[in-house]
Amino acid sequence: MNEQLLNIFITVLTIVIPALAVVGVRYLNSYVDNKLGAIDSETNNNYAELQKKYLDMGRNMLVDVMKAIEQTLVLELKKASSDGKLTKEDGIKVKDEVIKVFLENVSQDIIITIEELYGDVNGFLDIIIEAKVRDVSTNK
Repeated sequence: MNEQLLNIFITVLTIVIPALAVVGVRYLNSYVDNKLGAIDSETNNNYAELQKKYLDMGRNMLVDVMKAIEQTLVLELKKASSDGKLTKEDGIKVKDEVIKVFLENVSQDIIITIEELYGDVNGFLDIIIEAKVRDVSTNK
């Protein structure tokens, strides 16, 4: 009788233990996947926040460079012109100088962020400069 109970018990264990192991492995796998997903999500959120920070820093720096160039080159060009206004060529010269000064002084992290999000850094700078010039022109 004891031997029969022992055999039944061993048979039940040989069925139950693998089933529990399968359930345990599935649970563990699901748990690890959830944790890794949360880490990936948090990493992506942190990276997106970092990109936004770099983009904001780049925009702010570009505006500062534009203000500095306005105080130097733009005033010089206006004084040199007969009517005190900039020509189209002067505007191109100013824009080129803004881009040159910006690229000479900006951090590589900001450049990489602009490239990742927009591709062409010069195209991005052209758009931002044109928008800022338009803002200034309409606010005067």
